[in-house]
Amino acid sequence: MSLDLVSIKSISKQIRGVSYSPNDVNSEASDTHVKLLRANNVTENGINLSDVLFVNRKCVSEQQVLRKGDILIVASSGSKKIVGRAILIEDDINCTFGAFCKVIRPTSKVNYSYLSYFFRSSDYRQRISHLSAGANINNLKNDDLDDLQIPLPPLPIQKRIAEILDAADALRRKDQELLKKYDELAQAIFLDIFGDPVKNERGWELKKIGDSIDFLTSGSRGWAKYYSKDGDLFLRINNVGYNSMRLEDKIFVKAPENAESKRTCVRERDILLSITADLGRTCVIPENFPRAYINQHLALIRLKSGFNSDFVSSVLATDLGRNQFNKLNKGGVKAGLNFEDIKSIEFINPPVDLQNRYSNLIRDIRALYDFSKNTLDISENLFNSLIQKAFKGDLVS
Repeated sequence: MSLDLVSIKSISKQIRGVSYSPNDVNSEASDTHVKLLRANNVTENGINLSDVLFVNRKCVSEQQVLRKGDILIVASSGSKKIVGRAILIEDDINCTFGAFCKVIRPTSKVNYSYLSYFFRSSDYRQRISHLSAGANINNLKNDDLDDLQIPLPPLPIQKRIAEILDAADALRRKDQELLKKYDELAQAIFLDIFGDPVKNERGWELKKIGDSIDFLTSGSRGWAKYYSKDGDLFLRINNVGYNSMRLEDKIFVKAPENAESKRTCVRERDILLSITADLGRTCVIPENFPRAYINQHLALIRLKSGFNSDFVSSVLATDLGRNQFNKLNKGGVKAGLNFEDIKSIEFINPPVDLQNRYSNLIRDIRALYDFSKNTLDISENLFNSLIQKAFKGDLVS
């Protein structure tokens, strides 16, 4: 179906965010202050209210109070990935928004849900990829949004497209929630078997990493020259989560046959630990994992017999591990761990049969998690495909 193109400016009103001084904000709610949403509160999956400020109502105009149907957009950020991120305000909420955000307020010419999906499309992201960048910040100017062209079918068709995309988005969100439930289940099983490792109410023995390792090393620099379209995996810090492996972003290498590659080649049951930047991320190399190497931002911990890698990695991801990583952070000036730091890290050490029991349960959960992750990938691809079709006029006729 051929669709007429209209400018965003012709179907909406753009509203700037609230400007305020430090004296105008509180960290707690009051009769004189209203909740203030900033760029950090705008996520890919909606509003995150874990870190909000409250701004004096005197700074806020009536137009700057968020309404149902508004589209809240991150207009300025140090991250080009974040700037332009948009969410739909689905209910009337007593909130305003800061100067690093903008609001697109739809007119009666457009279905607000339909319009909001445009701001989640790859076409939109591509069109704003020319963002003007300053020394430390990326900006989305008024004209960047006003001049965007959007296909605009009649209102009944807009509504139908929005309903289809709503259904696909709901499926995607259910799959995301299922993954969260598996994470929560894994944490619950850990606490049920071992208790809180920080309080250590069950009196488990404490061991240091240095007393439990068979081999410890870190990755090499200068592997960019070995990058390839295929070959062996090259694992980096963004492939390691908190007791989880992340393989959405893969790099492959044609590894050289030398002592350095042998030293940095992972084995089944190795623990990987991030030792720069975001300290303390961990994951375990699973069974039947393809040949892979690590870069200089990761350490490889190979445990002696009598210790379970799944268990130790899980402990390091708890507050017991994180508290130690924070203390070893060299004052936060430049994050980094050396081998002596790693060896000094303590973990609770219950009998190995309990560790193995936990490991078996976790492996079952991970198998279910991986299956659900594949399902999520399918629903994500479906959702993105439908959005692309919607704004090419191929979804409904």
